[in-house]
Amino acid sequence: MPPAQVFGPVWTLLYTLMGISIVLLVMAFRAQQQQLAMISAGTGAASSMGLSLRSNPLFVAAVGLFAIQLMLNFMWSIFFFRLKNASMALGILIALDVVVAITTVLFFKLKPLSGALLIPYLAWILFATYLNVSIVRKMKATTAETKQK
Repeated sequence: MPPAQVFGPVWTLLYTLMGISIVLLVMAFRAQQQQLAMISAGTGAASSMGLSLRSNPLFVAAVGLFAIQLMLNFMWSIFFFRLKNASMALGILIALDVVVAITTVLFFKLKPLSGALLIPYLAWILFATYLNVSIVRKMKATTAETKQK
């Protein structure tokens, strides 16, 4: 387990990288829309193309999963720290791992730098999963010992 003073700076860095990642992704798609609008301006195709951020299903999925992972991260904190339910927190954390992995892949497909900026976050939550599993195992072992007495 890392020392407690590591968590604040690490999470600050991770949230900064996550913020930069999503901003770069949105900026790239806005720039792409502007280019498409300029190209199609002369042909009148812009109105028929329905240019919007929502017109790209991969972008919509990536941003939607990004929002979901933020919610899962928040839920994990509540279950782990406030409710002291490490087992439920572990389930949430496993879901978070999957969602962040998929989000990272989608971000890579859309804007490689945005995907790369999520790798430290993915590594950190996988480490957190390892720690959470260790805590759940220790709790189960302690419970089993208590029942044997």
